[in-house]
Amino acid sequence: MNVPEELAAWVPALFDDPTRPLYAQAATVAAGGAPDVRTVHVRFVKDWDALAFASHTGSPKWSQLAADPRLKLCFFHPRLGLQLRFEATASLASDPSDPGISALWAATEPWLRKEYGAKGRAPAVPAAYGAARLEISFWDAYRVDPAHPEKNERTVHRLSGDAWRSEPRTALR
Repeated sequence: MNVPEELAAWVPALFDDPTRPLYAQAATVAAGGAPDVRTVHVRFVKDWDALAFASHTGSPKWSQLAADPRLKLCFFHPRLGLQLRFEATASLASDPSDPGISALWAATEPWLRKEYGAKGRAPAVPAAYGAARLEISFWDAYRVDPAHPEKNERTVHRLSGDAWRSEPRTALR
């Protein structure tokens, strides 16, 4: 996965821990141009070497990404004192024979599988199951230490061609 060197210690490992799911807020573009925000379970999909999240193919999220694949995501990891905001373009995938789709489905909890029309740990990927594969072009990493605010660090990383350009920032800029 192509990530800035400064984030390689966290990404993709933060998104690949089955015991601690990583939930992020994802903003898509709704009809009329307004942002539409919801929580998604972001995972690292080894078969794609990319971050992704599942989506019902009949959901507003799916249709919004089909119309405009741009989105922004944000999460805060309290134990690490780390906020990551990132911008991405989503590629939608729903082919049950795709190894990435199969991997995401295998990791989906039984209670959530019901939302896609499956019963229990049914092995077959239902037709309503899809995923947004993320091609990330921007990271904003902010390390926060409330006890020692002088140690707070924030850096933005923009993808330029195949290389990341990094720029230190202050907390408010």
